[in-house]
Amino acid sequence: MPPKVKIPREAIIEKAFELTKVYGFEKVTARLLASELKCSTQPVFYAFHNMEELKEEVYKKRKNYLKKLCYNSLLIQKLPIF
Repeated sequence: MPPKVKIPREAIIEKAFELTKVYGFEKVTARLLASELKCSTQPVFYAFHNMEELKEEVYKKRKNYLKKLCYNSLLIQKLPIF
């Protein structure tokens, strides 16, 4: 039986998302992420095959975040949504 996952995949994505806001997309590394999560790089690579897979997930999260931000902005300004 494999060991229990201590840092969930969503927590890693969320922390990487926050780090992209501060450092930019290209500066987020497994080591930076691990230091922020206070763990080794092993949990990151256990949850994701490589950094590209993680960055794809962060990109999807960023895209959804911006979509919601724009939608909410339209609602506040009461502009028509096409």
